[in-house]
Amino acid sequence: MRCRGFLHQSLAVVLVLASLTGPIIAQRRPTPAPPQKTPVKTVSAEKAPAIDALISADAYKVYGEIKNVGTLVSTGSISELVDPVMKLADPPKEFKELIKFINANAEMLADSRMIFATSRAREFVPAVFVVIEMASPEDAARFEPKLNRLLPVLIPTPRPTPTAEEKSPAEAHGTADKNAGPQPQAIKSKDDPGNPAEEIKATPPPFVVTRSGNLVFVSDRPFKFEKLRPADSKLLTEDPNFRQAYERFSTEPVFVFINIALPELRYKEPTAEKAVAVAAPTPEIAEKDDNEPKEEAVIADQPIPHEDAQVEQKGELSVQIEAPPPPTPKVSMFAVSSLVDLLSGGPPEWPDAIGLALSQEADDYVIRSILIGPQNSKRTLVPFVPQLLAGRPLSPNAPSVLPVETELFVSMSLDLPRMHQEMLVRLEETKKHTVEQLRKLPASQRPAEEKPYDPFADFETKGGFKIKEELLPALGGEIAITASLSALEGAGVSFGVPRPRRPPIEEKETEESKAQKQRQQESMPAVLISVRDRETVRRLMPKVLDGLGVGLANMIGTSVRRDDTEMVDFAGAFAYAFVGDYLVISTTPTVRHIIDSYLSHQTLSSNSAYRNFTRWEPSGIVGQIYVSPTLMEDMQKGANDPSQAMNVPMREYLLHLNPTPQAISYALSNEGFGAMHELHLPKALVLAAVAGTANATKNPPPEMNESIALSLLQAIAGAEETYKSTAGSGSYGSLDKLIAAKLVQKDILEKYGYRFEVVVTNTSFEATATPVEYGKTGRMSYFIDSTHILRGGDIGGGPASSGNKPIR
Repeated sequence: MRCRGFLHQSLAVVLVLASLTGPIIAQRRPTPAPPQKTPVKTVSAEKAPAIDALISADAYKVYGEIKNVGTLVSTGSISELVDPVMKLADPPKEFKELIKFINANAEMLADSRMIFATSRAREFVPAVFVVIEMASPEDAARFEPKLNRLLPVLIPTPRPTPTAEEKSPAEAHGTADKNAGPQPQAIKSKDDPGNPAEEIKATPPPFVVTRSGNLVFVSDRPFKFEKLRPADSKLLTEDPNFRQAYERFSTEPVFVFINIALPELRYKEPTAEKAVAVAAPTPEIAEKDDNEPKEEAVIADQPIPHEDAQVEQKGELSVQIEAPPPPTPKVSMFAVSSLVDLLSGGPPEWPDAIGLALSQEADDYVIRSILIGPQNSKRTLVPFVPQLLAGRPLSPNAPSVLPVETELFVSMSLDLPRMHQEMLVRLEETKKHTVEQLRKLPASQRPAEEKPYDPFADFETKGGFKIKEELLPALGGEIAITASLSALEGAGVSFGVPRPRRPPIEEKETEESKAQKQRQQESMPAVLISVRDRETVRRLMPKVLDGLGVGLANMIGTSVRRDDTEMVDFAGAFAYAFVGDYLVISTTPTVRHIIDSYLSHQTLSSNSAYRNFTRWEPSGIVGQIYVSPTLMEDMQKGANDPSQAMNVPMREYLLHLNPTPQAISYALSNEGFGAMHELHLPKALVLAAVAGTANATKNPPPEMNESIALSLLQAIAGAEETYKSTAGSGSYGSLDKLIAAKLVQKDILEKYGYRFEVVVTNTSFEATATPVEYGKTGRMSYFIDSTHILRGGDIGGGPASSGNKPIR
């Protein structure tokens, strides 16, 4: 419907042009020679400055640059990303027209450079400013009319609502045929003798295309060069932060600079200054001679309308803290959550500027980002977790402890003493704010003890030791976290690529099911903390458990030594161990597996894939992420497995990708003036993710339907309880009654490829969700009843029942 609207608008523009030019052409008399052009008195066009000298440093917060636009889109890395969208999705007409236009003009745009700027920080500049640098003024003259014909398709001009005088008699009386489409309107011209004083009423397009020299400009309003870069202003290329980012990414084809420190624009009321505005010509859709010479456009400025102003909102970040619970008893989870709040609390520590770059290197897409900030700023790893501070650069040693088949590995170098100090400062601020809030409460609502809860003091009191003086000096700065891809999927984390469905563990114990169950038990998430003084940490660990409120576990802990490792096991449920220079904490099977791999020298550091795909990383880093080639291997297995639900075009596309499994790697380093983030993504993996997303827009995967069906079934159970307590007067209702009571929407139940049925008795109900087409719209069948226990499984498309296993 949206595309049809665009088509109607384009046809309307054609009709308007025809009505304007038709009488002129009909009245034109043949002459033996073309008439001489009468000089038009206009404001003289300004000489275009160099493209790098267009914008001042205080004009925009966001600046971007794309080199070799035509090559990049037609045959480069962007074309590969566009390919799955065109093949597997149903992109809108505008997207297709844009790609068609770039491909048709690829040769002209091959070496062109495009810059764009947005998020304006000064008045009298366009909200959106785009410049295309062509090879020559002649190329720019040929390209401008082509762009003028494309933009109305991409950005159609809004059609104004006609007034009562402009409506036709049929429209005014409501008798117009609504299916007849847009009717041509009579346009009155000032050249009409019968209407000498009337002007043409036309809505201008929401863009302006102008040209100067070899530069073609696209903006949302006319502009002047001296407004983009006032005489007394500093060029963007002269800004030290911009220069650092641009020089660092000078060879990257795609570059973006975000000037975070630049103050937001505070709009003022329009001044009395008059700006010379030149109305943009109406873009022409019909074909015309692109080589026809054209007058240079006059670029003018105009005040920014007050209606679209974005008023800056400033203010300090405040944290609302509710009255704390009574001081006793303090459960361990409350202490842990309080520590987490202190770690992530406080205003974000954003840098002054961010530089981003995207490139393709061999079989990888590489994303680089540099965070530029003051030299004395805190070295935060993540801006929105201000207390997570980077430590000294290091070469991660945790891979020498982790098992060789590790699928996901994250390592960080942390400044633990300074983090502890920053959290104490944050705690004092929080306590002060809490006291102020408590004093505002009526005396009857205040807790008996007004002293705010201090998780550090509580931890040290229960544990009987000092964090700063005893624990932190014994720990190193490296902390690592590892997990399997299956564990992440179970937690709801998705990498966006098709992966085969994991078969459920069979109830009947077989050798394969035992091995599968053991692999799952041995691949649970684990935390590794580097240790400087093993004896001190060994002595303090029981006290740490006391401080966390689980000291009773010490009574059942048993110590097991193997060579230079030592594991403390708590009834086979969880354990911690000293392996090499690390304290390892996880479930008992996982810790035991880590010890076995370490003692047999089957560690991640000996894995050739890990060594090869992290070879690009600098020697000293403060953060690292590694995702093994298992992710791509699973993707290829799914594409080659005919039992996996996947449509033919999607399967064929995946099978044509590079079959060599590759890893995802990421490193965070410090280059002196800012934190450098670098992420390497296998090209085949990115293309598979784009293909999966594109395919899902046209053919939703069964997993999506299953997830929605599960949620809808739970919603039906909730609706039954609501119906029972209201309209049902103590009885449950059928599905039709729930729909009639507007507790369930019928159209949603029929939308996602599942059939819902409800059976009601006097005291209970049973509801099922069954795939309409097994294997295509879903595989899982679900069941829920008045106990609200959700059951189900893959039972070949049949309905689930109370005999199936609980799902949650």
